[in-house]
Amino acid sequence: MYASFPEFDYVLEQMSPRIEKAFLARGFVLLNWADAGWVHFFSKAPVRTPDDLKPLKLFVWAGRGGDRDLEGGRLQPRSPALHRDLDGPSDGLVNAVPTTPQAAVLLQWYQHAKNMADVRWGAPGGTVVSKAVWTRSPRTFVRAAGGGPRRGRRIRKEIRDASQRDVEAMKKRGLNVVRVDEAANAQWVKRRGRLR
Repeated sequence: MYASFPEFDYVLEQMSPRIEKAFLARGFVLLNWADAGWVHFFSKAPVRTPDDLKPLKLFVWAGRGGDRDLEGGRLQPRSPALHRDLDGPSDGLVNAVPTTPQAAVLLQWYQHAKNMADVRWGAPGGTVVSKAVWTRSPRTFVRAAGGGPRRGRRIRKEIRDASQRDVEAMKKRGLNVVRVDEAANAQWVKRRGRLR
């Protein structure tokens, strides 16, 4: 959880050298960082605190090992089969989805989960290439992939700006943004380790 994008970017910048070494040790070169904007909880019932999330059936991606952690936080994770993922909250298997505004718009999940908790989770991503491919032709690959760190910063800005527009568009179509006050945010911060 982060208070702002500058905080998120600062933490990522501090951790980058260690993460890049870990990628290299596994045979990959990190070209740039990107992200998908903030991840929020979209749900059928309003969620302000971790306790509000407990009775809901929370979507998690299958095979990521997060189910045990979520169960430890006394949540009810669900991993529907991939062919059902697009139905999300409409099929009854789940009624809460941690996702970005862009995904909520593209997959139309906000039409079924009309509440968005204004809790901000960071979801970093990046462009990587195998060391073997990189060694053969680094310049060609960087050009083909759209550039290095500068391109990553531009992508992050574009996606973050689009996320704000997506939230405004969903609000016009009935999305309820559930504001999280300082007291509720403190509960999320305290519980974050159990929700990972």
